[in-house]
Amino acid sequence: AGCPTGAGKTDCGFLGITPTQCVESGCCFAESLEPGVPWCFQPTEVCSLRHDSTGPPFSPAELGVLRSHFLEHIDVNNSGAVVASGDAEWMGGAYQFHWERDGALSMQALMGTEPNETLVGEKMEAYMGWVAKVQHIADPNGLDVRAEPKYHIPTGVPDSGPWCRPQKDGPGLRALALSKYGLGLLARNSSGAAAPPVHRVTDVLVTGADAGLVPVDLDWVVENWGTWTCDLWEDAQGYDFFWSAYTARAGLVLGA
Repeated sequence: AGCPTGAGKTDCGFLGITPTQCVESGCCFAESLEPGVPWCFQPTEVCSLRHDSTGPPFSPAELGVLRSHFLEHIDVNNSGAVVASGDAEWMGGAYQFHWERDGALSMQALMGTEPNETLVGEKMEAYMGWVAKVQHIADPNGLDVRAEPKYHIPTGVPDSGPWCRPQKDGPGLRALALSKYGLGLLARNSSGAAAPPVHRVTDVLVTGADAGLVPVDLDWVVENWGTWTCDLWEDAQGYDFFWSAYTARAGLVLGA
């Protein structure tokens, strides 16, 4: 905290307070001849989390630790799923699930930050296998499974415990991640670089046996973008949340 020097000071003491008493109470003290200006006044709030360094926030070693932990949660146990938390003891294991939203965001983060393209391809192929499974699995909650928030690993069965549902941002985000991967495959093949064969785009992402992973999700978005949903933080419900609308549009624009 600092002591303001201009106008607008807020009284912090009492009539007759001494400089020592004022400072010891955590306030600022400065005599003034101007009428109405307190001598003992509130300090200026300063954010204790302010980062003043001009260098990167993490060292290469720290980034390595972060990346290793991140990768441990992707394609967990070769299931293709992204586990929110693999710790069975933390919160009683309440986060040992694959969240549709978080999984899609994690795979986008992987594509955007991982320099090893072979690793990205392996993890994305595993993720596509997971998506192909959960897009058509029976839903125990009487919903369209694409609007479920979280799934058991490795079965892919939606959790039937109490939770805020439906959640309509998952399909758009999932289509967005898969579209980015598909477009990346097309770009690498057109450049002559080594990449999974281009038929992976047409067979799996666009016109596969189950109508293609991306169209399955985007068809749901087209039909349900304006329906009732839980918000991003899973504690409110309504029709018009910016996040839900944004993710729906982003998935449709790139998937087109």
